[in-house]
Amino acid sequence: MQQVFQQLGAGIIAVLVALVILTWFVGNCGLTKIGIRLGESSAQEYSYIEQKVLMELCKRVAPKIEYQCEKCFYSNSKIQIQEAFQAMDAEGAILEIGVKEITDIQGNSKMECYQKEKHWVEFQESGRYVFTLQAKDKRGKSTTEKITLTVDKG
Repeated sequence: MQQVFQQLGAGIIAVLVALVILTWFVGNCGLTKIGIRLGESSAQEYSYIEQKVLMELCKRVAPKIEYQCEKCFYSNSKIQIQEAFQAMDAEGAILEIGVKEITDIQGNSKMECYQKEKHWVEFQESGRYVFTLQAKDKRGKSTTEKITLTVDKG
């Protein structure tokens, strides 16, 4: 009987040692790590896609805003923003121009002369006026330019 208990005890100890080793193996190098690695891979792939889109946007040429005509502008007459300035994206498409600020040459705001809804400006006095203009292309690349416009006495 004593031999049976010794053999049974040795068998139980062997099973317990095997369970401890198996638990350690699964916990540290096994199945739980596979799920984590898959999660990291998918997060890295998503991050790679974001980086690719960001790099494409950064490489994209910013739109250009230019004073577009040789026309003279006079005080007390309406100046259409799209008539005086033009914005184009890298492909040559015409873009909408936003007026961020208008100042006289001394830096005093003249935004009260701008009619946002109708997109025109009318100055009461002749002088040089600085327009801060912004344009954004369809992919989100934007540019801001300061352009000086001379207004003659009307």
